[in-house]
Amino acid sequence: MRDVLLHRDRTTEYSLSTWGQVHLEEWSNATGHSWRKWVDIYPQWTGQYEWSWGVMPILNDASCFWDSTNFWSHRDWGLLEISNGEPMLEDSYSHLAFWAAIKSPLVIGTKLEGIKREILEILMNRKLITFN
Repeated sequence: MRDVLLHRDRTTEYSLSTWGQVHLEEWSNATGHSWRKWVDIYPQWTGQYEWSWGVMPILNDASCFWDSTNFWSHRDWGLLEISNGEPMLEDSYSHLAFWAAIKSPLVIGTKLEGIKREILEILMNRKLITFN
C-alpha cells in the first residue's frame, strides 16, 4: 500500500492501525506517516477504564518510544481530551503541551458546540501547534 500511495500524483497521509498486534513501533516509521497507539484515551488524568488509558499512563508509555518517529512520521497517541471528563482546566494546558511534544496528531476530541472560550483558547495555542 505504501508503494502504491507513493506513486500517486498527490500527497496522501498513510495512517496505520492494528491495535498493537504486530508491533507497529518496529516498522511503521518506514511504511506510514502515523500509526495508532493500541489503546484508546480515556478522559481522565490517571488510571484506566477497560481498554482505555488516562493521559499520564499514555504519556508514560510514549516515553518508551520517543525515538520511533522522525520528521515525516509519528505515533498517534489518541484524541485530545481537553474539557472532557476529569482533567481540570490547568491539566488541559499540560495535555496539549505533552501531545505537541510527543508529536501526536492534535485531533480535537471535544464537542465544539457551546465550547467555552477558555477551552478554545487552549486548543488554539499557536506556539504549541507550531512546535508540534
